[in-house]
Amino acid sequence: MTPLLNDTEALPNAMIRLRIVIFIPPKAGLHDLVGVRAGNIVKTVAVFSSFKITAGGLTQAWKNLASLLEPLEDEMGRKVSQSAVLSADETGWKLNGITYWL
Repeated sequence: MTPLLNDTEALPNAMIRLRIVIFIPPKAGLHDLVGVRAGNIVKTVAVFSSFKITAGGLTQAWKNLASLLEPLEDEMGRKVSQSAVLSADETGWKLNGITYWL
């Protein structure tokens, strides 16, 4: 089993630590799913913590995280395409009265 990484090991040379980057994810969170602009996310983070962040810093952190996760996503895609059986999760959720699925 792979040992867990701390923030510094998980995102080396990062100005923004892993917990903040994951707290405000772009794809499944406020930015892409709901359409909140990065500048407004920065304001929201400021309300809940004393951590100072800029919209540019947040965007760069998302890019760094994406580059780290891309090989894992590619590996999962290869495994799925080579699998003999695939099962889909049809669980959906509503957003503004419209049902969405992953």
